[in-house]
Order: sequence, then structure tokens, then C-alpha cells
Amino acid sequence: MATQVLRKISVLFIVTLSLSLVTACGGQESAPSAGNSQETNTGGGNCAGDGSIEASLGNIAFPSECEVPAFPTAIKDYVLTKTVGAESIRIFEGDRWLPFLTEYRAGNTMSCEPEIWVVRWRSNNPDVKVRMSGTYGGFDAGDPTNLYGEPITNGDFNEETDWVAFYEPEAGEWTTGNAGYIASPSCGQPIMQWDSNPAGNANLSDIYFEYQLWGYKPKI
Repeated sequence: MATQVLRKISVLFIVTLSLSLVTACGGQESAPSAGNSQETNTGGGNCAGDGSIEASLGNIAFPSECEVPAFPTAIKDYVLTKTVGAESIRIFEGDRWLPFLTEYRAGNTMSCEPEIWVVRWRSNNPDVKVRMSGTYGGFDAGDPTNLYGEPITNGDFNEETDWVAFYEPEAGEWTTGNAGYIASPSCGQPIMQWDSNPAGNANLSDIYFEYQLWGYKPKI
């Protein structure tokens, strides 16, 4: 029963993320709203993007020639606590879904309130399309995995190298493109996966990303 409930939480999170209407997880009455809206490059053609963002939260992906929305400069009731740039992860054709924000190696909170993360990303190979989604990760989602993606079944979890399990998104619960922006509260985390390479010129690509973390600090 607990697994079914968590799966429903995960699906709800992913769907609301893609709709940019991020709702509560684990007893939180409502997710915080952001203090500024993001404008995307919709200068015609494909730059309208796959997905949407509203008040800085959501998930949207673009073709390689399009501009990715900028980081938010303010989020209501939150303060910027960390900005990290020049990160990368290598993905391969046929890979499983991959988590990549190391702050969430040990899982996500059941409350959406404590933190908001924001990620901007781009494929180094402009022909490689990437799937991007958000999901819940935790020890209650299955066996954690080590650095090589192998299941850990002996209870020996290393927070420096290992990752908790997470619920994989189902069809339609992700965006697809060569670059993008994804942001959500800390009841979930971003994950990515190889989608396709229409040019057929590679079976791997480095995905460059940068991210922000915003901590909850209501005005008193």
C-alpha cells in the first residue's frame, strides 16, 4: 500500500510539474509561488518549446538553436542559497533514467516546502535529444544503486557515490529537446535520459548544466 501511495505522489508530481502547477506533497497545503515569471524565446518556429514554465516553476525543452530561460532573480518566501555552474553528465543511447543533482543522492523530502531547485541544461551535441522529467526518490522507492548503476542490497549506502532509487516517469511525463529549463520544490528531483539522435552521428553526449538552490525563509 505504501509503495502504491508513493507512486501516486510521484505521478502527481511529474504531471503537475509539466503543467507548471506544482502542488503539495506529503501534507503541504500548497507549494510556494515564485516571485517572477520567466519569458522564453518564442520568436517563431520551434522555440515555443515542449512544456511550459510559470512563475519560475515547470519544465520546458527546446531545439539547440533556442535560448534557455534565465535563472529567476527572486522567489517569494525563498532566498538563494547556492549557485553551481559548469557541471556535466555523460549520457549514452539506451541508458536508464539518470539522476544528477548530487544534493538529492539520499532522496527527497515528503514536503515540498524546504527547498526549490532550478536547472538550466544543454546537450553538447546539438543533434542529441534528451528527455527531462522530475520524480520522487527515496529508500522506499526500491534498492539504491552504486556509482555504476548496480543495485545495493546489503544496506551499505555511501552518500558520496551512491543514489537512492526513484520512480521512473511514464510516457508523456517528460519534455524532449536539446536544451531546457526545469524547476521544482524539493519533494522531487530532476532526471534525464537519452531520447534520440536523428543525425545518427553519435551514441553519447555530454549534457552541460547549471543549477540554483533556494531555501525557504518566510518573511516574519
